[in-house]
Amino acid sequence: PTSESVATSFIVQAMLSAKHHTLLNGTTGTGKSLSVQSVLFDHLQTEDGTSSWQSFNMALSAQTSSKNIQEKMEGKLRKHPSKNKDHQCLGPATGKTMVMFVDDVNMPMLEEYGASPPIELLRQIFVQGGMYDRKKCHFKDIVDLVSVACCGPPGGGKNEMTQRFTTRFFML
Repeated sequence: PTSESVATSFIVQAMLSAKHHTLLNGTTGTGKSLSVQSVLFDHLQTEDGTSSWQSFNMALSAQTSSKNIQEKMEGKLRKHPSKNKDHQCLGPATGKTMVMFVDDVNMPMLEEYGASPPIELLRQIFVQGGMYDRKKCHFKDIVDLVSVACCGPPGGGKNEMTQRFTTRFFML
């Protein structure tokens, strides 16, 4: 470990503990993904081996669609009782917090007007606290979810992300 990777891991752990979405930005090879994985697998465990955290990873590519992201999330989260009859509620196991690690978050292709549907779905989840069911057209609340994402500078297949999205993160 380098002093930079230890510092990055410490900050990511602190942000997750405070349940703040975190975005790491840097060139290829700077250890962004490794720092996040170190936190997820080493630092979020308690001394007795138990944890109040669950996690899952997603690596995005140019072909990633919002449907791919939604299906992955729905596969990792479970149904919870909802206070609102019109909404379904999804989240991790009771008493736990789910960490969603999104690698290469700025890789999905932009559509004709410059938007990226996968990024917009993630933004909707952060802003509105959920997403719409694609078949029944009802809203699904998502609880106890915090996100850590990594990206590189725009160029070489990586796209610029909107401020509407990046303002939802603590940025490193």
